Amino acid sequence: MSCCLRWRTRKIKGHQVHLDVDPKAIPSHSKSYSIPKLNDLEFRKELHHVVQIGVLRPCGPIEWAVLTFVIPKKDGRVRWISDFRELNKALK
Repeated sequence: MSCCLRWRTRKIKGHQVHLDVDPKAIPSHSKSYSIPKLNDLEFRKELHHVVQIGVLRPCGPIEWAVLTFVIPKKDGRVRWISDFRELNKALK
C-alpha cells in the first residue's frame, strides 16, 4: 500500500490525485523500515482507519515506492513519515 496524503486531509469524493512523472525518470523503489512491535497494533488500527474513510486504498504492484517509517506520538498513536525526495525529483 502506498501513501502520499496526510491522515486528516478532507476526503474529496471522486477525486484522484495524478502526478505527472517524467517518462525518462528511473523508478525508485525503497524498502520500508520494519515497524517496531510496540507500535504494530496502533499502526494497523490507523491503517485500517484511513482505508475505511477512503484516504488510502489497496493497490497492486507499483513502480515507485518510498522509504516509510512510523514514529510514536505522545498520545500512543503513530505518525507515518514518508521520504518523497526521489519521486519529487522525477515530477515534471
